[in-house]
Amino acid sequence: MTITANKYVKALGALEMPVEVMNEALEIYDAEPCLAGILKSPAVYNEQKYAAIDRIFPEKSRNLLKVLCRQADMEFFPEIVEGYQQYVNEHQQVLDAKLRYVTPPTETQEKEMKAFLCDKYGTKDVNLVKEEDASLIGGFVLEVEGSEYDWSLRGRIAGLRNKLAGGE
Repeated sequence: MTITANKYVKALGALEMPVEVMNEALEIYDAEPCLAGILKSPAVYNEQKYAAIDRIFPEKSRNLLKVLCRQADMEFFPEIVEGYQQYVNEHQQVLDAKLRYVTPPTETQEKEMKAFLCDKYGTKDVNLVKEEDASLIGGFVLEVEGSEYDWSLRGRIAGLRNKLAGGE
């Protein structure tokens, strides 16, 4: 993370800004590339940028966005939101994990996965991002902090092939 982004992340942390507000603002920002271009452009007056921010973005995110425009730091906004999510997760002991599946897990299965991860990584909660992946054939793959827990049919077939080919 850049020094500039880190400065804003710390400020958001001190303000205890709800991470959901920042994520919503980033979704809006990313949804329309033209908007990002306007907010970054030195050719557009700040007053015009502020008016657009007031019309488009959630109220709680507006002050930060205006400061970013005034300081010509708008290019760091996506990095700031990502860094803030990590900051909040670390301070609230929340683990980010990704679940790829063929069939969505039941509520019970999801709770069991989260309990497994909380126990293994010593966290209080898990932010589980779910993604459908038909290429797995069956089962699921859980990715967390560079580790992969592969309980997919595709992974089991690959493992069986390795054993049959003489590999371990």
